[in-house]
Amino acid sequence: MKINKQKIFFLIFLISFSSYAISAEQYLLKPDQLITADDAVVHPGWEVLVEGNHIKAVGENLSITSDTKIIALPGSTLLPGLMDLHTHLFLHPYWTSHIMVDTVIV
Repeated sequence: MKINKQKIFFLIFLISFSSYAISAEQYLLKPDQLITADDAVVHPGWEVLVEGNHIKAVGENLSITSDTKIIALPGSTLLPGLMDLHTHLFLHPYWTSHIMVDTVIV
């Protein structure tokens, strides 16, 4: 059975595009207050619009579409874009180099 390379490429493209389309949903996060890294000021009533895996907008009274899912976060403070600062990037148990070797004591 001969498989056409163009058909395989097209199939991979369709699968990739369909997964992107699924992840492009919009969410509006509504915390009580928000702190941005731009000015380090507490902004009460601000919202965060997330599209797929990306922050699309931050601010007050953001315009949304009718299919945007609204997530209320009462009593919370949101820091959009802040990553987990306590992640141990270089403490992976399988990472071995001259910098660190993870040892197990039994």
